[in-house]
Amino acid sequence: MTRRICLVFGTMLAATIVAAIAISIYAPGSLRIESIPTGANVTIDGKNVSQSTPCTISGLRPGKHFLVIAKEGYHPTERSTSITAFRSSALSLTLRQRLTTGSLSITSSPQGAVVVLDGHKTGFVTPTTIDRLKPGSHIVILQFAGYEAWSETFSVKAEQTVAFTPEMKRLSERIIACEKGGTVLIDPSSGIIESLNPDVRADLYAVTASGKLIAAVTEGLLSSFTIMDNTGTVLRRIDIERPFRSKWGHMMTGFNAVSWHPDGRTLLLSVATHPATDAQSFLLAYDMDSDSLRAVSHYVPTGRLADDLTRIARGLKPQPHTKCTDSAGAYSPDGKLIAFIRDGDVYVADAADLGHPVVLSQQLDTAKLSGPVLWRPDGKAVLCFVQGPQQAVGYVLSLTGEKLEQLDGILPQCAWSPDGTRLAAVRNNASQREFGILEVRDRSWQRLEGEINSRPVWACLKKAAGGSGILKVVTATPGAKVFIDGELTGKITPFNFNLPAGAHTVSVQRKGQTSDPQSFVVIAGKTVVAQAQE
Repeated sequence: MTRRICLVFGTMLAATIVAAIAISIYAPGSLRIESIPTGANVTIDGKNVSQSTPCTISGLRPGKHFLVIAKEGYHPTERSTSITAFRSSALSLTLRQRLTTGSLSITSSPQGAVVVLDGHKTGFVTPTTIDRLKPGSHIVILQFAGYEAWSETFSVKAEQTVAFTPEMKRLSERIIACEKGGTVLIDPSSGIIESLNPDVRADLYAVTASGKLIAAVTEGLLSSFTIMDNTGTVLRRIDIERPFRSKWGHMMTGFNAVSWHPDGRTLLLSVATHPATDAQSFLLAYDMDSDSLRAVSHYVPTGRLADDLTRIARGLKPQPHTKCTDSAGAYSPDGKLIAFIRDGDVYVADAADLGHPVVLSQQLDTAKLSGPVLWRPDGKAVLCFVQGPQQAVGYVLSLTGEKLEQLDGILPQCAWSPDGTRLAAVRNNASQREFGILEVRDRSWQRLEGEINSRPVWACLKKAAGGSGILKVVTATPGAKVFIDGELTGKITPFNFNLPAGAHTVSVQRKGQTSDPQSFVVIAGKTVVAQAQE
């Protein structure tokens, strides 16, 4: 009997244990689901639970479950979670919003190129990633000093990144100077000399920022200035066939400096006169489009400069009693300032009228100061010369408080490289003069062939390649002046420009106000409309 009772009791106990185990295994649990943002649909193990977050799902069997949380405009989020019997679990997650835009990732060689997107500067330089681009077609342009602008048209899709890694092509750097064979181009790397125009011989040269136009000027009594393109084709030449003497006794003795304004249409000329009693010098601006001169110095020339300049000198009123010694004038790279010599000091002043002059040469022996005054390409310093016992000594004068830098051994016949790290210069070597390149930082010297007898200029020359196309520049209101690649064209909107294929900048001017430049890509054989923003 006892054994039977024990057996029955044991059987009941075992059943109770099995039932308890079964309950612990198969009893349901619950899951609390929250999401950011709320209102997401919940799918568990492939079945839609017909509830949206935040919600609590009960009756879930213990074990692992696979969840999908989805909301329109957001990426579906998948999670795997475990449920325990008799317990409530919690799950909180943040949904990732679907992007309606794409991205551009761009890395260039060299790095540091300015990124222009759809005609507007982005404020970014390479390498960079630009997000939130609307789907569709875009144009990206990279700009870097001394290199050809790189451009590409690309298509953006939502949530995709377009990547480019271009190698930019260096522009052709040449030193322009006068040799025995006329005006020549000298390759600063190889020293190879090629003729540009054998009929143009000059003492001074200047080149526009774009490298398209070259001014060649002769000094002395038989002065002239010639404007040619970078293929050597003469576009304009004005000769002063004999010294001109005004009724006040002022005799023009020639030019002593020439400089292009960044607009590529205005030349700054430093002119000297020699009256019977006192020498004078002053600065004139020559406008190519109107073919006229205007006075920059406070002194105004005394009538026509020579018979051949009668037409362009009309309207200049004489002020014979005004003393002026402005010489060696040069526009700053941005065209806002002019550096010049006045009464033995180097000044920097407003380009329009030489207002607000600032002296830079306090530390120099100004009694022996001489031209030229050469702007460093970054616009933060100028180079001038002081005559020493044996030869002139160069000094780099800073506008930003940098230490005075002295350059020994070179003559005033020199020119900065486009990157401002070197000088094309002439120096005395024993009893001979030699032409070469001075590395400013370590003063190393690279000799080049050629007998240079002028003040050279060093420039990036960009010649047309790859065909041409039409850039039609329009504005909301017609009649705005048009600048192409920073140079005033002399045309007004609307106008069709035949330009080399590739990237170009466009800005317009109305009532003296110039718009920010926009970039456009000209396609060979096609017409591109440039809607300029004022």
